Amino acid sequence: MRLRLLLYLAVVCLVLLCAVSRAERSYPIRPIRLLVGFAAGGPTDNAARVLAESLGDVLGQQIIVENRAGANSQVAALELIKSKPDGYTLMLASNGTLAIAPVMMSDLPYQVARDFVPIGSVAAYPHVIVVPRSSEIKNFLDLLSYANRNPNSLNVASVGHVNDLTIKWLESAANIKVTRIVYKGDTAVVSDLVANRIDVALLAPSVVAPLVQSGKINAIALTGSDSLGMLAGVLPLKQVGSVDVDVEIWNGLVAPAGTDPEIVVKLSAALGKALVSTRLQEKLALNGFHVIRDSPDLFKKKIEVETNQWRLLAKESNLNTD
Repeated sequence: MRLRLLLYLAVVCLVLLCAVSRAERSYPIRPIRLLVGFAAGGPTDNAARVLAESLGDVLGQQIIVENRAGANSQVAALELIKSKPDGYTLMLASNGTLAIAPVMMSDLPYQVARDFVPIGSVAAYPHVIVVPRSSEIKNFLDLLSYANRNPNSLNVASVGHVNDLTIKWLESAANIKVTRIVYKGDTAVVSDLVANRIDVALLAPSVVAPLVQSGKINAIALTGSDSLGMLAGVLPLKQVGSVDVDVEIWNGLVAPAGTDPEIVVKLSAALGKALVSTRLQEKLALNGFHVIRDSPDLFKKKIEVETNQWRLLAKESNLNTD
């Protein structure tokens, strides 16, 4: 009797293993949730919706974008971590979530290496350095000259940890001192820029392009290494001021820890196919993005390298990390 029971259990286990294997091979068999840690209409949300369409076509399943804004994307991150690691809940995370928050926050409720499985990078965009239309600063050399003549008198808007560290890097590289003015969101920054209540801001291309094109503000430089078609004539810092600053906001696809490696491989391959789509690239370019393609291992390494770079910068600049 005991032998029969053992044989029965063995058969059951084998059947279950076969069923799991078949499920992995047929994945996905139902819609996938794609979490975004920011409100609808922002750069990451825009990228997520473009990606969802193309990746869904490749996988043959609908991908539903769900905004879980709050606490610098911690709300979305925690929902991902708590979800079942079956490939049906993913997150489009930024380097703010994966590489900068771990540096800036000692009480972060997640650990990137422990809680996330990297699938691959998706796209990136630079900050655009902008000033009010009526400002005496007409280009980046003007900004440097003004900051050198008037240390700490230039008020620079800062929204989030990425802005904080980018401004610190800019101060260090250009040997200037400015005053950071902390804002909770881009809307208030734009309002103060147009009204000439703030001197300088670093904002996403999709936010500033309409304002620049309508003549409400001026764009004087980009923090990345390449120019943007949507802002023709606005050049990278290295070209306009010989300032060695190269910062981009990037987004990458992650799954919760424990996700089956076969599913990760399938998602990574599908992501690679989605990112070569001309339609996807054109849509992302309209929001100032350029596509980045890499493997899960390269994406993991990218996160580690950038985290170490930001940690060193925060330490050297004595920037508070809470």
